[in-house]
Amino acid sequence: MQNRIINRKCLWLCLLSVFVSILLCSCQSNNSAAVDSSSEYLEIPEEYTFIKRADPVSDDDSSYTYKEFDSRLIEALNNKTEKICITNHMPPSWDYLESLEYGAFWVDGISIATQFGKLKGDTEKEVYYLCEFSYYEDSIDEIAQMKKEIDAETDRILSEVPDSQDDWVIIKSVHDSLCRLIQYDHSLELPHTHDLYGALVNHQAVCSGYASALRHVLTKLGIYTPISVSETHAWNHCSVMSYDQYIDVTWDDYDISDANGDPYIMYDYLFIKREEITAIEGHDIFSGDPYITYVDEEIPYNYYAHEGYLLDAYDKDSIVQIFLSQFEAGSNCLRIRFSNKDAYEQAKNWISDDPSELYDILSSIGYHGGFYRWNNDDLNTYTIGLYPPE
Repeated sequence: MQNRIINRKCLWLCLLSVFVSILLCSCQSNNSAAVDSSSEYLEIPEEYTFIKRADPVSDDDSSYTYKEFDSRLIEALNNKTEKICITNHMPPSWDYLESLEYGAFWVDGISIATQFGKLKGDTEKEVYYLCEFSYYEDSIDEIAQMKKEIDAETDRILSEVPDSQDDWVIIKSVHDSLCRLIQYDHSLELPHTHDLYGALVNHQAVCSGYASALRHVLTKLGIYTPISVSETHAWNHCSVMSYDQYIDVTWDDYDISDANGDPYIMYDYLFIKREEITAIEGHDIFSGDPYITYVDEEIPYNYYAHEGYLLDAYDKDSIVQIFLSQFEAGSNCLRIRFSNKDAYEQAKNWISDDPSELYDILSSIGYHGGFYRWNNDDLNTYTIGLYPPE
């Protein structure tokens, strides 16, 4: 019994010692923080350029105050300001920077520290983001020239857009131009690989560069396609006619060309529904637009439905007619999608060890050469690439 009492005393002494240690560490931590522990006010280090978004007088003024803030931030970034303190605004994440007019393509890196408090003279506490930016080696004068290069390539892409009032036709044209123009940077290390300049001028980019390029070009046409992001990927949200749709140019660009040098362009991710894209790996987190009221109904904007290439059941004669129309139109790809998994699985015989039925279908439309085959288990699609290089 006596030993138990002694042990309990030791336990309480140990707990008291730990508590005192935590208290001392807490005091030391507070003394070393950027905020003066003897004052209730926060002090922003002098080397930081301070940018605060103005409080809107009304909800109608909110977009104006955001634009005014963006303008001030772009000016600071244009001057390659390395340290910027931001408050009353979201932190400048990569997807936010890509939403700016030129995507801040000259920024190479961002680090952000957060502090919560109030400045002297303020009545409310705010979150302050202490941001440190690193930049590519391009000079300020070169940035202006690089913007002109982006504008020139943008104008060239716009010149390829058909004269149409149909947003679907316009968006597909830009989608195709970007697939032809950009190569995916598998090294993940090229300069400007994640931004607009890498995509449009260097023609080498990763997903964020593709998404930024689509957003930038379509913005010139008055079509709103903000960037959606997950932890590993970026693509575009597109609210054509208030239908909630998404476009992933990166995943539609296979960087493979036929014997004539014409790229095989995919359309699996041209106007894909929210419930479809969020079920696909890499697209688990997305950003929609809270200011748009979406139409809740089945829609014809997906490429396969729009073009009449969507089948409810496996029917060889219908497949032959769809492929024949594509072949006679001069396409280097034959494409089809099935609306149910059973029909899609039946067509999977095409990629088995005995694709005799596919050879028979191709022979029926008058094609007797070699081909590539691609299938998409997520979306029940098949794409046949004609005229492969020898």
